[in-house]
Amino acid sequence: MNLTADQLGQPSQQAALASDRCIDRESANRAFRESVAGLSAFAKSRGVGLLLENNVITRKQVEAGRAESLLMTTPDECRTFLDDLADQNVGLLLDVAHAKVAANALGFDPADFFKMKPHLRALHLSDNDGEADTNHPIAHDSWFAPHLRDCIDLPIVIEVYRLSTETRQQQRDVVFSLLS
Repeated sequence: MNLTADQLGQPSQQAALASDRCIDRESANRAFRESVAGLSAFAKSRGVGLLLENNVITRKQVEAGRAESLLMTTPDECRTFLDDLADQNVGLLLDVAHAKVAANALGFDPADFFKMKPHLRALHLSDNDGEADTNHPIAHDSWFAPHLRDCIDLPIVIEVYRLSTETRQQQRDVVFSLLS
């Protein structure tokens, strides 16, 4: 799907777009691969790595016939893209909240994202109800909790918004306890 900047991160708007806004998936993949390769070359020349974040797709988008409209929503697609790119400078930034919503919408196991080492390079942690990416606080029983110990060597960002200082500290404590 060819989106404008203001449509990014707006699944309801994306679901309502006319089908003539869609481009074929292979062309989109090719353009994305070429763009990422160029960005990686630029980043590499400056000693910087490049991380790609898994995309989120909602049940509403799927029900509107948009299941194939976004790239990098599933573990298989992310793995295939990164394998085909074959660039050690590019890795996956796994957003676990995106994974939960996309898994709920498309019917895959979000834990499969954790099987993507060595592509897996960083994590964004937050939780939600599986219907929308709401960036809610994480808990000891969040779906991804059993997988965090395998990621102790990765940068981890708690991507939860509008928290008090006390709640921020509690979120940090949850992550530390899940890593130990």
